[in-house]
Amino acid sequence: MTRRNRQGRLLGPALAVILAGCAGTTGVTQPQDQASRLLAEAQQEYARGAQAESAATLSQALRRFPDRADVWNARAFVLAGQGRTDDAIADLTQAVRLAPGQARYHQNLGVALLQAGREDEALTALNDALRLDPRSAPALTHRGLLHRRAGRLDAALADYDTALALDGRNAVLYANRAVVHALAGSLQAALADLDHALALDGSLRQAYESRALVRLQLLQFDRAVADFTTAIQLGAAGAELHYNRGVAYALRGEPGEANRDFALACQGGYSRACPRIAAPAPPETGAGR
Repeated sequence: MTRRNRQGRLLGPALAVILAGCAGTTGVTQPQDQASRLLAEAQQEYARGAQAESAATLSQALRRFPDRADVWNARAFVLAGQGRTDDAIADLTQAVRLAPGQARYHQNLGVALLQAGREDEALTALNDALRLDPRSAPALTHRGLLHRRAGRLDAALADYDTALALDGRNAVLYANRAVVHALAGSLQAALADLDHALALDGSLRQAYESRALVRLQLLQFDRAVADFTTAIQLGAAGAELHYNRGVAYALRGEPGEANRDFALACQGGYSRACPRIAAPAPPETGAGR
């Protein structure tokens, strides 16, 4: 969503998986209860940051209980957190095979495929999830992203509208719908969505960056600079961010501040910024005095 019509980034949900088990209610130890205890143990390990131990515990559970779709699903969540997306996809494919009627497994498979760049397969998985559960806001959110990337802006808006009707307090959804509005040229609608997103969650640094870009296109240069600066203060980084703030400074009539941002962007590898760095003024001499 830059001045060259960049697509925005999905800000929020990844794999909507809960690692949970339920304790047995009888005094006899059953295999089902043992699997649930291993799931609970893996959840505790994951919660304290021990991802490798959590994955190992879930692998142990799968060796003993290979027909438990929930364990395959849980291990996929841990593997995805380790950056092992292909392994997570394999586990989620197994979960879907074992429990084809569970919408969340199809949804998680769609998200993992999306993260892997396998967008056609991701769309199929998310469509399957929504066929089973048409009220799944996370599945609608990710399908909306796929539609947006493919240029199907009307379909993306329809999915985000439905998701927001189901989850109207989700700041990330408003921020993502704003990107679609901006790509469609509806800048005021985009601005309204970003205002709403930041009213719900003022920590969304990418929403500040997106709002700054919209304000830049609306010629609101002072407010654009303020939003770019807030995004940076919240931890947003990147050469393009400094370039865009430099543009806002330049349009606001502050060449010195613009020059500093263009220099930072150039140093960060954003080549468009380099030609915009102004040459230092020559020193004054005593001639003609």
